[in-house]
Amino acid sequence: MPLRQIILASPETLSDMLLAAEDRYQDAEELLAQRRFDGCVYLLGSSAEMWLKAVCMRPRGLSPTDLVMPALPALKKLEHFPFYNSVCVAAICGTG
Repeated sequence: MPLRQIILASPETLSDMLLAAEDRYQDAEELLAQRRFDGCVYLLGSSAEMWLKAVCMRPRGLSPTDLVMPALPALKKLEHFPFYNSVCVAAICGTG
């Protein structure tokens, strides 16, 4: 079965995304230990993006077993507001 069909057959849940973020973080730690800084920074950024999306999805009522794809368009709309990043950071810090 082609990769695209496999991916479409098993849509990503919020829990899957959080597990992927943790995997990328661990990969980044390994690259850091090997002094491969460019790859490390890339993977840390990828992890941070997934965690930020998860944090912004939780107040919208998504549970760990909910699908991520239907929630993404609503998050894309928020990116155009100047407060978007501060809202996500406040959610992470528990101040929002």
